[in-house]
Amino acid sequence: QASSPGTSPPTAVTAVQDGPTSILVSWSPSSDATGYRIDYDGGGVGDRVELGADSTRLKLTDLTIGETYTISIVATSPNQLASSPIMKQVRLVSTPAQPMVVTDAVVATADTITISWAVPPDVTGSEVSWELTEQMRRRRRRGVCNAEGGTSGRLPADQNSYTMDKLSSGTSYDITVTVFNPAGNSSTTFTRSTDGG
Repeated sequence: QASSPGTSPPTAVTAVQDGPTSILVSWSPSSDATGYRIDYDGGGVGDRVELGADSTRLKLTDLTIGETYTISIVATSPNQLASSPIMKQVRLVSTPAQPMVVTDAVVATADTITISWAVPPDVTGSEVSWELTEQMRRRRRRGVCNAEGGTSGRLPADQNSYTMDKLSSGTSYDITVTVFNPAGNSSTTFTRSTDGG
């Protein structure tokens, strides 16, 4: 005796931290599903959510930082076996600690400043930005250099140094190092000058 055919499972299933205490689950729909069943557990709690066929995402909220959550999603349809479950695990990280800039290791030339920092745990990326200090902005408020500054753009998680170039000689800059993860970001700002030449 043949068993009932199973429902096709959802595809492209992802589960990612989406803020300090939330996980966003998303998927591409199954061709023959009339609904989805999502089970999750972790941190001593568990729950089940039933969604309709047109659903492609679910945000789990009020979760606990530091806990690992196991998420299972199956497609369901009448008169058929549920699909095989797609399993995902997500550990909720907290907002990263401030990056510690190694101030003794800052290297300045007439037009560059090179900095390095200690990367805290659970960081997914970083960014360096810089601008003229307030004193320099006042001094140059009538000049074209008034808005001088820039950003590194997003850097890889494991990068812990950066060289700012095309700077002005003998000029003071406020430099900010920001580290990111899915829970948020933290920054450290300090002031350094290029060599006067």
